[in-house]
Amino acid sequence: MLRHLTFYTAQLAVLWFAVLGTHVVPVQAQVVEWQPTDMSANLNGAISAGSEGAVVFDNPPVDPMLLEAFVDGVAVSAMQDHRITGAVVAIVSSTETLLLKGYGLADAASGISVDPSEHLFRIASITKTFTATAIMQLVERGLLDLDVDIREYLDGIPIDDHLGVITIGDLLTHSAGFEDRFLGYYGPPPDGEAASTEAQLAAIAAIQVREPGTVTSYSNYSFTLLGEIIAQASGESYAEYVRSNILLPLGMKSSDVRLKTTDGVSEIRWLAELQSREARPHHWSGGWHEVLEPLSSRKTVQPEGGMSATGADMARYLKMHLNKGAYGGTQILSAASWEQMSAPLFRNGPYADANAHGFWTHMYSGYEGLNHGGSINEFKSMLVIVPELDLGFFISTNTGSGSKLRELPKRVIEHFYPTDDLPLPLPPGDFNDRASLYVGDYLGTRRNKERFDRIFTVFSGAMSVSSSGDGYLVFSRNGSSRRYVEVEPHVFESLEDRSRVQFKLDESGKVQWLVPSGGSQAFEPPEFFERPITLILPLASTLAVASGILLVALWRLFRRVTITAAGSQRVAGTLLRLGSAGWILVVVVFTMAVLEYLETPATLMLPFPSPAFVSLAYVLWAVALVSVACAALIPSTWKTSGGWSKRRKFGYSATSMLFLVCVICLYQWNAFLILK
Repeated sequence: MLRHLTFYTAQLAVLWFAVLGTHVVPVQAQVVEWQPTDMSANLNGAISAGSEGAVVFDNPPVDPMLLEAFVDGVAVSAMQDHRITGAVVAIVSSTETLLLKGYGLADAASGISVDPSEHLFRIASITKTFTATAIMQLVERGLLDLDVDIREYLDGIPIDDHLGVITIGDLLTHSAGFEDRFLGYYGPPPDGEAASTEAQLAAIAAIQVREPGTVTSYSNYSFTLLGEIIAQASGESYAEYVRSNILLPLGMKSSDVRLKTTDGVSEIRWLAELQSREARPHHWSGGWHEVLEPLSSRKTVQPEGGMSATGADMARYLKMHLNKGAYGGTQILSAASWEQMSAPLFRNGPYADANAHGFWTHMYSGYEGLNHGGSINEFKSMLVIVPELDLGFFISTNTGSGSKLRELPKRVIEHFYPTDDLPLPLPPGDFNDRASLYVGDYLGTRRNKERFDRIFTVFSGAMSVSSSGDGYLVFSRNGSSRRYVEVEPHVFESLEDRSRVQFKLDESGKVQWLVPSGGSQAFEPPEFFERPITLILPLASTLAVASGILLVALWRLFRRVTITAAGSQRVAGTLLRLGSAGWILVVVVFTMAVLEYLETPATLMLPFPSPAFVSLAYVLWAVALVSVACAALIPSTWKTSGGWSKRRKFGYSATSMLFLVCVICLYQWNAFLILK
């Protein structure tokens, strides 16, 4: 099996691209029969919006039979092309379920087909929309204020806000200024399940690296804090509050956030029953779907990614949002609060998707929608709400390659509500003379700057901007490229999907921010020690020289060749050979540490530091001390009369300085902070 590693896009993300085989899991659909209802009222443009009024709706409804035929084609094709084991799809209007269907297998080992009313899928970060809904409920009840310092609501919880006061609104919009972290974030608590909430939150606390309200940087930690705010404001645990105030009122009895957390909930009978109905995660591995064991994570994950739900339950949730907080005669959120929740709260720029109190806004063929995706443990999910079309979508797959099926809402809207294609703009005639202003590499704000995780920025997929030479900019990231044309000063439009990006300049006229159409993060020029060359070049040079020194030493040992050395030169030579062996050992131990993570499908669920990384920490410090000692001995090797030739002294001095430079670069990349 061939596995390729890609480290995360604001998390370490590890993907395996297996050798393609001839075996494909057959796509088997579990169909829920659709019962036609009288939709004549909808044709007149009025659709019920719950107990507080009606929504004016000018677009004709989608015919469920045509919708099912189209979705079947898209789903079956995607599942076969991308080796997706199982999927669930729910598409609703505010008044009815247009499509609720399972595709493929919930468990390839047992051959059980997906049942959209029976099988629970992990919806990951879509959970954040439940957390945001709970926050808005408490705001409506006067228990919370979006603009108040979160310290008012987080008694006893450590928070880093040294660069600016953080509000609930900042947490909802991922704009609190926190760096991202991933190693050890999701794994078991450091002191086991008995660790207090305060201890668990302290163990995963994020460092504030920019002033709040500057730009977004997708932050799971922010929603972990929101979960604790909900608990302290309501007097209930986050899980109990969501169950009591959202899930049960909506009839979502087959959903909960506690199925995958290590807090002893398996003793609760109904939760154990839900666990028995979970779809299994799958990984395409060398010609077959490997069925994985569901993994647990710490309780603090609940507010930002812990929900498991059936397609039928998610259909109810979608209808509630399409009806402005109402479902089945129950109003869990007032229409006014829902309107506030769906309104943009923060955006990186005028052409970027906004964050609307936990949701992301996005234009679908000219219609504004709300969405949120989710990805965890091989599960890939997407939720989309388009109020103007009175449509809601939920898709979830149980295979890591399922991201392609998350495009289904876009495909459906483009097919049933097509828009006229606008003519493509032409590049300005003088653009090539100005292109150099924008050319370069940019790093996303969703990255780590203060911990060991920073070293993986080398593999994080920087946004590379280059000039095509014929008036266009080419944006490249993670192996894909798009061409953009300038349509306004510093604003560029994609020739592929007409989305726009904006470059924001500082006072000196240099690019400060690259703001893409997606709202989850912005991009900025890297600092000097965030450029991969500042790590790769000194480390590669050190390894090459160290290997040469050891090979020569082995040759001399074999040939019994001795080198004349005097005084400190003998000590220096011994330390140099020891340091050379140490640098090679660093690479070997680092490789072992990374492979230890690669062998586990859910890398982020592992505790950190692992034994291999602990060993790496000690080896690094030992090699650093030896390298510093080698550099410290440079003057004495020159002062010693006799012994080494000038050529050998120059060689020793250059090698020792190279080792020292490598130590400095690794220090700047936080390589010595493994145990912090």
